[in-house]
Amino acid sequence: MKRACLTVLLLAAASAAAWSTTVYKWVDDAGVVHFSDTPRPGAEKLEIGDAQTYAAPAATLAATAPVSTTRRAAPTSCAIDSPTSDQVFTDVSTVSGHASIAPALKPGETATMTMDGTEYPLGRDGSFQLSVERGSHTVAVKITGADGGVRCRSAVTFHVRDQSIIAPTAPAAPGVDNPNRPRP
Repeated sequence: MKRACLTVLLLAAASAAAWSTTVYKWVDDAGVVHFSDTPRPGAEKLEIGDAQTYAAPAATLAATAPVSTTRRAAPTSCAIDSPTSDQVFTDVSTVSGHASIAPALKPGETATMTMDGTEYPLGRDGSFQLSVERGSHTVAVKITGADGGVRCRSAVTFHVRDQSIIAPTAPAAPGVDNPNRPRP
């Protein structure tokens, strides 16, 4: 019965989109709310007005810009292939890496590589070799155009872990052998 009442209400609301109408509402002895378009003793009269509508303004076409016939150069992309982000090196003093730059540098463009804010040479093939100490380090590659604008930037953070000087016989990380630790 509730479903029928709800259906009547929805139909009344739908018909209100076309014209205004009167709906009657009452509650029966079981406490169920009813809606109808037919008057009934004790029913409350509800006036349902016209549906609100909106008319959008007419669309106007903007003038289109002429199509450029000059070819634009492919955008420069750069990425640090190695070391990878959050890679961990154990007991090392140098880390080798590689950066990819595509397409090749154009005249006037420069590629710089930094580790922790200090600039290092970047090989023509994108390779680099870094002297490192224990801790976390950030390596970044930046391509700068002839106009001084940054064309591309990429960075990764890697970590160097060394055997403890304070406790050389302490257990190493799982899977890492510590030759200084006495064997049972």
